[in-house]
Amino acid sequence: MLKFFACGLTFLITCNLLFCADVSKPNIVMIVADDLGYSDLGCYGGEAATPHLDRLAANGVRFTQFYNAAKCEPTRAALMTSHRNTHQVGFYGERAESFLPALLQEQGYRTMISGKWHVSRHPLDRGFQRFYGHEEGASNFYTGSGLIQLDRAKAEIPDDYYTTDAFTDYAIRFMEEAKQKDDEQPFFLYLAYTAPHTPLQAPQAGIEKYRGQYSVGWHKIKEKRLKNLRRLGLVAEDIHPTEWPENLPQWDELTDSQKEMEDLRMATFTAMIDRMDQQIGRVLHWLDQNGERENTLIIFFSDNGANPFDRGSERMVQRGILPGGPNSAWSTGTAWAHVSNTPFRLYKRNQHEGGIRAPLIMQGPTLGYQAGSISNLPVHVLDFLPTLYSLARGSKRPPGIEGTDLAPLWKDGVETRDYAMIDSLLDHRYVRKGEWKLVSVDGEPWELYDLSKDPSETMDLAAQHEKVKAGLQKDFEQWWMSFSRKPFEESRGTNAAARMGDKSSGARYIPSPMPSKVANDEAPQQDVDLD
Repeated sequence: MLKFFACGLTFLITCNLLFCADVSKPNIVMIVADDLGYSDLGCYGGEAATPHLDRLAANGVRFTQFYNAAKCEPTRAALMTSHRNTHQVGFYGERAESFLPALLQEQGYRTMISGKWHVSRHPLDRGFQRFYGHEEGASNFYTGSGLIQLDRAKAEIPDDYYTTDAFTDYAIRFMEEAKQKDDEQPFFLYLAYTAPHTPLQAPQAGIEKYRGQYSVGWHKIKEKRLKNLRRLGLVAEDIHPTEWPENLPQWDELTDSQKEMEDLRMATFTAMIDRMDQQIGRVLHWLDQNGERENTLIIFFSDNGANPFDRGSERMVQRGILPGGPNSAWSTGTAWAHVSNTPFRLYKRNQHEGGIRAPLIMQGPTLGYQAGSISNLPVHVLDFLPTLYSLARGSKRPPGIEGTDLAPLWKDGVETRDYAMIDSLLDHRYVRKGEWKLVSVDGEPWELYDLSKDPSETMDLAAQHEKVKAGLQKDFEQWWMSFSRKPFEESRGTNAAARMGDKSSGARYIPSPMPSKVANDEAPQQDVDLD
């Protein structure tokens, strides 16, 4: 009898533990990089030293088909609302019915944001309980541009300030507060870095670590990255390399001064990624030290492809300001943006894969993938809200959302799904159904690609598959009319300076030389132009 009782008690305890494990809600730490290209991370083939993200990938899963909305605002609105940028919700999600942090708070989560918001209204009005950072799209990394807030109050900025570090400081502070308040309450931390978004600003020691590595030129770095992507299994061996864009010069056409500046620009950009990875390491260390790592789903991704716009470089040369310091308004330029997005075409704002496909790394208790896995499962930023709400044990589908609950697929380590998507931004638009993709840049004629054979979009099949093209075009027109009530105006066109096509219609990129005289850039003279 006693033996039977002991066995029964063991059975009940075991069942209770399994039940608790099943219903426990994981902490969620979501880390977002800004304007990071597909191949910029070490674990995605790039030169940046990213040991902490590399280890996250080695213990988790990397996705080859993570999709965003091509630009900061619509991606972040889609993340928070699970709705595309249409008239129903607005560019910043101002009219959305559901918001991710509010839904998670309803499910018992403590909700915290550190970094960039860039969505409608104040984050504390959208379900976050703590906020440090700025509501706007960018700031000076050394000064915060007067935009930094702690909750609703203007934050003090110390002399040794750097946004990437400060965002991490407060992310850890908020997790500490959550742990002290209630060890059992799960938390949602949204850590939204502005790195490596322009302006190119990074501590000098970090820049010097990479100086000279890019002097071999754009083409050599692109070839090396493609080789690394193949070796890592992130692209197929037989992937078609993209051609060098017609609107970009060849490396051997540059002067020595232009080459030196191109090397410095990319070294600074890479230093910003390196610094971000160091700070992510601090977050992961806190989770380990506080016993939270095993019950935390960690998600890292980029909000869109690399930024091709070269704004302010002429002014920087005239003022004698180099990339790196507090007065820098430099960007990487169009050529390095093309390299960052290897192996894909085009850039941020475009609906080609270079604009909408980005790195995604996940690791945590809700995933069924083997450590170090690479998944081809298509995941869209719209899917995060319903999936995380499901993991938080939300019982009903939130109103007004479009994404898919991927929790069952992640749990089983699934790598494929039926996938379809339609989207547009400015004059860029696309339709994807299965592996077929219809896409247009700058209001130009439609192009058609079979992504199963040509994910780099190098072989336009529109003329060979007119029925496929017509069917997808009809899908786009019906979707567009469903909210706009008027046809898409193909002829309106993007202005010449903003045209970022890679054919002859794209804006011509002219690399800047090094300044003839370098100014002292130790303290801000005036703030940077913000995008």
